[in-house]
Amino acid sequence: MGAHDPVRVCIPLPPLFQDALCREWGDPSLWDLSVAGETGIERRDRLAAAAAICSQCPCREACARVAQADSLATGVWGGLMFHATGQGVSEIIVETTSNCLETG
Repeated sequence: MGAHDPVRVCIPLPPLFQDALCREWGDPSLWDLSVAGETGIERRDRLAAAAAICSQCPCREACARVAQADSLATGVWGGLMFHATGQGVSEIIVETTSNCLETG
């Protein structure tokens, strides 16, 4: 790890998220606010894919509430994009014609 590499901390999910769709998805960085080296288009597509998964998730509303209560939450939570503290929340627009959920 380099001096500027992020440290990834994994904590167990509470029972509230037992049925969350993100638990089953392979790459947890799909929900990160940014991923090193990705282009703007790649970021947009990745965040749209995360939001599309969230839109089908039975835990979506609870997930968004948890993130709203946590000033350190960043990335996609409950289909919303959370920014650094004080910078707010953005809705992610998902194109209905996108096939972003295909894993190839």
